[in-house]
Amino acid sequence: MELIFKILNASIIPFWILLAFFVHTDLTKKLIFSYVIHMILAVFYLVFIIWGMAENVGGEGGMDSLAHLRIGFLNDKVLLAAWAHYLIFDLFVGTWIAKKCLEENISNWIKIPSLLLTLVFGPIGFLVFNVLRKVLPKK
Repeated sequence: MELIFKILNASIIPFWILLAFFVHTDLTKKLIFSYVIHMILAVFYLVFIIWGMAENVGGEGGMDSLAHLRIGFLNDKVLLAAWAHYLIFDLFVGTWIAKKCLEENISNWIKIPSLLLTLVFGPIGFLVFNVLRKVLPKK
């Protein structure tokens, strides 16, 4: 599972680089703006969440309390699926940010830090981007 975790983490970095520095390329449009990579990652999530939940049939894990959620995440497959969930949605938000920057002619000085914050802290990057695009002048 550790190897799959490392591969999953490493696999998303090129897409963030495309969003940050190569947003105008055909490769970015084909892989990211078409949401192909998001769907591929969603299939990964689907496989691991089903696999992990199948192993926990009749178990104490669940989403009805923090204690049950913690127990559910003791299964490495469920935990890996949950991590993939974060990665997929953060990349989705990063894609949205990059698209907004193109549509609204927003500077890389706003886009790149917002993307970095979204990659590392998810909702904080989304928040910072939306605040900055309202208060700072465009290009």
